Amino acid sequence: MTKEIKVTKAKVIKKVNYNKMLFHCWTGCSTVMYKQDLNNKIFGPNVSSCNDYALFLQVLKHMKNGMGYSECLTRYRVRATSLSRNKFKKLKSFFSVLVNIEKIPFFLSCFYLITNQIIKMCWKYKKSPKKENISNIEKKV
Repeated sequence: MTKEIKVTKAKVIKKVNYNKMLFHCWTGCSTVMYKQDLNNKIFGPNVSSCNDYALFLQVLKHMKNGMGYSECLTRYRVRATSLSRNKFKKLKSFFSVLVNIEKIPFFLSCFYLITNQIIKMCWKYKKSPKKENISNIEKKV
């Protein structure tokens, strides 16, 4: 018996800048590209979780805006045992990135953390695109 795999089309934000990214990580993991010849090579900080978010903030400090691209370029598997599945640890890491790496004051970081959770709830319950069976997507490609 094979387990059916569902693929959800990603929700894409058209434009994001550093200030907007402080509220929420609008980009998905494995979905960011930048020209290092224009922006220098940027390395992400060494953190156990939210390292992609910390890297995206570093990249956006050197750029005016990031642009969304709606075509599917990657797929990934969601695992129950992954680091990002523990939401309490994820919140703690998000807060740690703001306070310890970005050096944002404590109370402002609390504001960003609360706003982040409100955005996640709204984004989750907003009418999302249809899920498709993976075999249907592969036929289209």
